[in-house]
Amino acid sequence: MSYLNKRRELKRKRTVTNKGKLHREEWATISGTVEKRFKTVFVGAVSKIEEAIGTLWGGDEVDEKKMTPTQLKWYEIFLELRDDIFDQGNDQKNKCIKDLNRFKSNISILITKSEVENDKEG
Repeated sequence: MSYLNKRRELKRKRTVTNKGKLHREEWATISGTVEKRFKTVFVGAVSKIEEAIGTLWGGDEVDEKKMTPTQLKWYEIFLELRDDIFDQGNDQKNKCIKDLNRFKSNISILITKSEVENDKEG
């Protein structure tokens, strides 16, 4: 291999490595943003429910020992609802992140194939 070809090959490897690093950083940002958005949605939903009907169990001051049976019943309903929202939200968030990672793999394969084809043409 001539010196010029060796330099071209090293440059190509550096470029591919840098692009791979950039793609990993971009995907980390996308995954982080998606996770943040999901959490914002379900935490916000729970907060809105608590604001709307929190007075049924005494509002911000939660002391189960001081609650009436009716307040305690409403508070327990709220806690179950909150847990269900968080469980479903986290489940959907995790599925979305998994989907993004699968798309990431497919896109990385396409980018690599495209780069190989461009190298053959160039």
